[in-house]
Order: sequence, then structure tokens, then C-alpha cells
Amino acid sequence: MLQKDHWKAICPSPQKSDMFREIVNEMGLGDRVQVMTISKFVSDILSLAPDAEKIERVGKSQLLMDLWTLWKIKVNNDYEKYRFCFDLFTEIRSYSLESAIVEDIKELIEPQNYEGLLLFNAYFEAMSIVDEQKSYQLIGDYFDKSNLSQSYIFWGYDHFNSNQIDMLKAMSEHVEVCVPLASSILKSCDNLDWPTWLTTDDFRETEETEEMTLDCYEVPKGRLSEYLDQIVGESKSNLIHIDKSLSLYKINSLFKTHQSFKVNHDLFDHAVEEVFSKLNELFKTSSKPKFESFEEVLDQLSQQYLKEQKLSEFKVALTLKQTMSRFVEQSELNEELEVGDLKCVREILSLDLPRSSFVSLVEKEDIGINERDFLLKPIVNEVENYLFIESSSSTS
Repeated sequence: MLQKDHWKAICPSPQKSDMFREIVNEMGLGDRVQVMTISKFVSDILSLAPDAEKIERVGKSQLLMDLWTLWKIKVNNDYEKYRFCFDLFTEIRSYSLESAIVEDIKELIEPQNYEGLLLFNAYFEAMSIVDEQKSYQLIGDYFDKSNLSQSYIFWGYDHFNSNQIDMLKAMSEHVEVCVPLASSILKSCDNLDWPTWLTTDDFRETEETEEMTLDCYEVPKGRLSEYLDQIVGESKSNLIHIDKSLSLYKINSLFKTHQSFKVNHDLFDHAVEEVFSKLNELFKTSSKPKFESFEEVLDQLSQQYLKEQKLSEFKVALTLKQTMSRFVEQSELNEELEVGDLKCVREILSLDLPRSSFVSLVEKEDIGINERDFLLKPIVNEVENYLFIESSSSTS
């Protein structure tokens, strides 16, 4: 399939990027395939656009803040209803960027949601907002006018939305674009499934498929570690959890000595909970505390946490103060904060705080605990692979 000298592989997440990088390296193609996330791809392409200096992408956290302020001014101060309308708006934009679609669903939604959608659309148009979905459209437009000769692989996607499909089609008019899909998946699709919206070519399988013999074990709930040693023993093995993502809880259930793993972990969860519990105390004395009251509490907490060497809490308090300052600058209406405002700020904070992971420190990483995407990699015969399926798993 890789007939060109150099390809760029675009993956949906850092985890998928790491996995595909391993695959191409094992195939001896590491010098021909540059692997990156779709976020990096979008950023790189938009930086090449003639009007790149005018393109300022706006992230979800900023949009949450901007649109919540507008919602409070024009609709009401119910954050849950705003959040529903925000999700509806982003869902619609993933389907189409045309504002006329709001009229098509007017009779299907509540009046306040209709009002909110019109408000959000007007704001996007007036401010020329470039969000994730608009970025895909701009990339398609760029390829229509560019002379790039690069070839691209889009690998590891469970789903493409309409804007991404349009981007891929626009790109494919000028450069080679490949979205690898198993023929069995294509055969099971109907006309409404996104793979059928793409032009497909058949490639001959490079390896013949072979039947696999599987041993199945049923383990009583809560006693996995007890039975795991009996089943796996001291063999060199990979443990694959059928769920889409791993957690520390799942890792602890499957962990054996010398196994590698990497799992996302919300390092600041406990710290966020503690800081906001302090801020919520202010609502006991006033339904609309002033920003200065929150600022004073955060300053006191920052000094306390630094003195006690509680660095996670210290980081949260500092970042939260900056976030709340930005929020207050949006409008005079935000100078007095209600419970809904604090909910909004908390959600924004969770998006702005650094991402973190737990990674095992082992001498070799050839065996480990993996999520189900590990099954996309070629099977290594020297290593035994155990697939773990819980009764609560989404695919069980």
C-alpha cells in the first residue's frame, strides 16, 4: 500500500499515535512514515494558509466561558440548561456548519434551546470563530488552493463526522489519502455509515489469515488476581482489557510483576475537590459572592498549600484564580458569581489543567497491560496474549 516515499500518518490521539508508530517501526517503515495527532496536523496545515496570522483557533474551554456569559445575558442563569444547549450546538456543528439547520429542528427543541442556538450561531459569525469543526473546513479549502504533494494515512478512528469526511474528500482531490479499513467492516456497513461516504479501493491482504485456537476461562467476580496466577503463571504474556480505555482500578486487577503499562490519571481531581469545597463555603453567607471574596480565599489557600508543600492543590488554586479572573473580565455580570458560574469555571479548569499519566518503570516493555486497541497490532508468536472481558464491559 505504501508506494510513495514518504507518508504522514494522522491519528486521533497521542495513544493511537504511539501505537501506530510502533507498528510502522516494526514493519521497518519508520523512516517513511511520520506519525502525528490530528490536532498537530490541523495546527500545521492552518499555519501554512495564506491568512494564517488571522486564524485564531478557539478551544472548548474558552467557548464554554464565552457562550455561558452570553447565555446568562440573553436567556437565563440555569447552567444545566445552558450545558445541554452547548452540547446540542457542538453536535449540530459536527454535522453541518450551516446555521440554517437550526430552523429545521426548531419544532423539535424547546424555545430556549432554539434561542440559544441562534445566539451561539450569531456569535460565531460575528466573531469569525474558528473552532475544531471550522478548522476542518479551512483545511479542505487550503488543499483546494495548494500544491502539496504529501500523502496521508488516517489511522485508528472509530468515527469521522461530516466535516472530517468533507475534509478528507477535499484533500483526496489533490493528494493521496488512505483510511485503512478491514473489508469485513465495509461489508457490514449500510448507506448511513460513514465508511460508505468515502471512495474505497481494495488491497490484497499481505498475510493469509489463520484460524486461532483459544482457551476460555470464567473467573468469579472479584477474584481475578487469585486465578490470574493459575492461568497465566510465569509465562511471557500480554493482558488485554476489552474496554476502550484503562484505569488504575483495572490495572490493579490485572497487574503482574515486570509488566509495562500506561494509563491516564486525573492527578488533580482530589485537589480540585478540596479547593472547590472551600469556595462553596462562600455561598453560605451570600447567594452571589463577589469575585474579590473568591480571590481572597484563593490567595490564602495558595499560601497555605505552598507552606504545606501540597503542590497539586497549589497548582489548582493558582490556575483557578487565573481562570476566574478571565471569567470576570468577560462581563460586569460576572463580577458576582452564582453557583452556575462556579460549575462553569470548574469545568473550564478541568480542561485547562495539565494532563497526566501513570507509566510503569520496567526494564523491557515487550509485555504489558493494554486496552483493546492493542488488538490492532500484529500478533507476536513468542508472547502469549490474554484477552480479559468483564461482564460490565461495553462490548461483552
